[in-house]
Amino acid sequence: MVEMENDILNLENTNIPRCYKPNDFGEKIDYTLHHFSDASEKGYGQASYLRMKNEYGRIWCCLVFGKSRVAPLKYVSIPRLELTAATLSVKISNMLKEEMDIQITSETFWTDSQVVLGYINSECRRFKVFVANRAQFIRDHTDIQQWRYVSTHENPADDASRGLRSTDLEKIKRWFNGPFFLWQPEETWLCRLQSIEPLADNDTELKNKFLVNVTKIEDYIISK
Repeated sequence: MVEMENDILNLENTNIPRCYKPNDFGEKIDYTLHHFSDASEKGYGQASYLRMKNEYGRIWCCLVFGKSRVAPLKYVSIPRLELTAATLSVKISNMLKEEMDIQITSETFWTDSQVVLGYINSECRRFKVFVANRAQFIRDHTDIQQWRYVSTHENPADDASRGLRSTDLEKIKRWFNGPFFLWQPEETWLCRLQSIEPLADNDTELKNKFLVNVTKIEDYIISK
């Protein structure tokens, strides 16, 4: 409890800039949104970043919106929580595009769950209701090509799902500014275009398959 109280007191030393971009950044700007999602046993969350690039190639990133929720008291598997976090990212994306008076060039959704990517890239009718509904929502509002894999140690949404202390300066910097690779040219992201691993045949969210045998009996009323 004492550590928590000290954390709250330390928040007064945290400064959050009001403006998304620096004053000297220029006018000809390319805007992109990047949404990160993650889940743990403690909870799940997402973080959305506005990435800007001016006519001279200068890059700037900042946090636009972040949201976290505690995990339900009733047990929910990590893959389901990861998928719920991804769904939350899509909902936040829809809200931001309505509220922000900025022309967004493109959007990218990042997750560190290969299972979630497998759900999104599969036919939704293959899954049980929980996964099917959320995967279909994601497919209805985003393009599959917008989804990419990010490693856990580069995923800022990990801080939303596990919690963050005010003394974790490096993580706080990542939370407000986004992961380091967003500040780099897009060409350096090619290593993150990993192929999506196929779902295991024994994935618990797949519907059970039943084998039905049909026997056809021909019964003639008038025999020859």
